[in-house]
Amino acid sequence: SPCQLDARAFGTGDESELAARARDVAASGRLEMPGTLVNVNTLERFRAFDRGTLMSNAAKRLAEDIRSGRADSDAALLTPFIALTYADLKKWSFYYWFAFPALKLDVPAKVISRGPLAEHVELGAIADEISRGCEAMLRRDAGDPARAWWIVDDATGTCEPPSIASVRTRDPSTWTLAFVDPCASGGHPGWALRNVLSWLAVRTTRETETAGETAGAGAAGA
Repeated sequence: SPCQLDARAFGTGDESELAARARDVAASGRLEMPGTLVNVNTLERFRAFDRGTLMSNAAKRLAEDIRSGRADSDAALLTPFIALTYADLKKWSFYYWFAFPALKLDVPAKVISRGPLAEHVELGAIADEISRGCEAMLRRDAGDPARAWWIVDDATGTCEPPSIASVRTRDPSTWTLAFVDPCASGGHPGWALRNVLSWLAVRTTRETETAGETAGAGAAGA
């Protein structure tokens, strides 16, 4: 389902509240995507804010997190977003602008086909096993939170958390990447999925220098 930013995304930072929210997220199968909130004090400041620099810096940070390997152990670094806001409490007016840093691959990602898992030629026979595995990956306990993507073994249908080590040692034809795409468009991969594909392209390439040129920094704002 599409991303939602509502009252549940904010809190006091109290440990008991954070623990309760983690339990709620785990039970509901929802996923958290940490972002950055930039709140300004005046409408003039909101209108004049340098959005280009904000997006550029975020995209460069994303690219560096992938190249350096930091995103290997902290998957949240691959799904950043920025919210620039201003609240006029006297007039009860609220202004907001969102940016979604996304890397640009040399060959753009695109949707080739859509349809029920059972109709997938290669995976149809183990669709039930895959479905159970994906449900288990989504509804994990608060101590082991759900992940936005995981690896599906094409032979058995079992699901497991992705890791660079396992991806590098596997034959690419033996596994499928399952992903919870927050994009509302069924015909276009969302920004988060494109970043995960960039991560895979860069970190699974043997030649580090060549991989560094695979994805270029860019960002989308709305």
